[in-house]
Amino acid sequence: MSSILNVLQCVDEPAWMKSPVETQEKILEDIVHRNRNTRFGREYLFREIRSTEDYRKCVPLSMYCDIEPYVQRMVYGEKDALVMEQATAWIESVRLDRKSRLIPYTQDMAGGFRDAYLRLFASRTEDWAYVSGKVIAGLEHPIHMVGGNPAGDILALGSSTLRSTPVLGKVITPRLTESDADWEKRWKKAAQQVSRQNVISAIVDPVLFLKFLRMIQSNSGVADIRQLWPDFSLVMTTVNTRPFENVLQSLLGHVEFRRLFCTDEVVVAVQLDEKGVVPLLDHCYLEFIPLKQWRDMELEGGTYREYGFDIETIDTAVSGEEYVLVVTTSGLYRYISGDIVTMVDSLHMEPTGFIDEWAVLPELAQQIVLLREVARDTSRTEHQLVAVESEPMRFLFKI
Repeated sequence: MSSILNVLQCVDEPAWMKSPVETQEKILEDIVHRNRNTRFGREYLFREIRSTEDYRKCVPLSMYCDIEPYVQRMVYGEKDALVMEQATAWIESVRLDRKSRLIPYTQDMAGGFRDAYLRLFASRTEDWAYVSGKVIAGLEHPIHMVGGNPAGDILALGSSTLRSTPVLGKVITPRLTESDADWEKRWKKAAQQVSRQNVISAIVDPVLFLKFLRMIQSNSGVADIRQLWPDFSLVMTTVNTRPFENVLQSLLGHVEFRRLFCTDEVVVAVQLDEKGVVPLLDHCYLEFIPLKQWRDMELEGGTYREYGFDIETIDTAVSGEEYVLVVTTSGLYRYISGDIVTMVDSLHMEPTGFIDEWAVLPELAQQIVLLREVARDTSRTEHQLVAVESEPMRFLFKI
C-alpha cells in the first residue's frame, strides 16, 4: 500500500485534460440533451440546440434570481422543472442577505464531487485501492430537510457521497443528527469516533477542523495529534487554506493542501498541483466574461442578459486576464454565481474574488468567531498566527 503523498506524485494527466475543447463540447451536448424535456429546456428551446453558438443564442445568462422560480417548483414537487434527473438532496448556500440558495443535488452533482476527490490520486478510480488509511469527512453542521429532501452544504452532502462510493470503502464520518444541537456535545461525539482511527486525510472546513483537533486533544489526552494519526498527510477543503496552513502543519506535521473550487457550493474545479485549480471539464461547461466588460456594464447601467459581452471559452480565455465565471451543469444553465477567476494557463485558473465583494461577509464573520476560539484555546504563540496571516484578518483583528 502507498501513502497519499506518494500517490499524489504519480498521477498521470487524464484524458479530460488532454482534449479540453472536445471534452467541453461533449459535456454541453450531453447536458442539453438530458434536460431537453424539463420546463426550463422547453422554454429555452433545448431541442433546437446543435452547437455552442446555438446554446448562447437560445439560453440567456442567469443568476440565482432567474432560476429560483424553477427551484421553488421543484421544492413543491414539480420534478422536471430544472433538471430531469431526480434531486436526492439540496445544496444550500447562504449569502449576505442570509437567505438560502438551493440547488438540486443530483447523481451528476454527486459524481462531480466524487471525481474531484478521486482525481487527486489517479485518473482511474480503481487506483484508489493502492492508498492505505481512512478519510474523515462530514464535520459540518447537521443536514436538515427542505421539501422532503435533505439540504446542506457541499461538504456535508459530499461526505455521504464518498461514504457510498464502493471503491473507497474507507470513509468515516461522525454520525451526527439534527437533534445533536449542542455544539460541544456533537464535537465530543465526533472526536470519540475518530481519535483512534488510522486517518490519513480530511475533507473539511479548515476552521472547523482546527477546532475539532483541539477537541481530539482534549478527549484523548494526547497533545501531539501525530501520535494518533502518524500517516495523516492531506487536507481538502472548499476555501483558500493559506491563512490556516502554518497552524495545521504545526499540529499535523507535513501536510498537503488541496482545494475544491465551488460556485454556490457546486464543485467546478479541483486543485491538482500548485498552479491553480483545474476545471472539471467533463462535468461542467464553462464560459468566461471579461471582468472589464462586466464593470463597463455596471457603469453604463446595463443588464447581464442584454449586454453584448465578448464571451470566451476554455480555449480562448487569455492567461493573466480576469473573468466572471459562467457555469453550465445539470440544473444550472449559463449560471453566474459572482465568482471572478484569473486564467493561469490553458488548464489552470485561480479564484480571485467576487463581482460583489460584500457577498463574502457572512462566511468571513463565521471564520472570525471560530478563529478567536482557536486562538483563545491555544497557548503556543505560533498557533495564534492563524488569525493574522492575511490582510483581511489583520484589519478585522486590528493588528
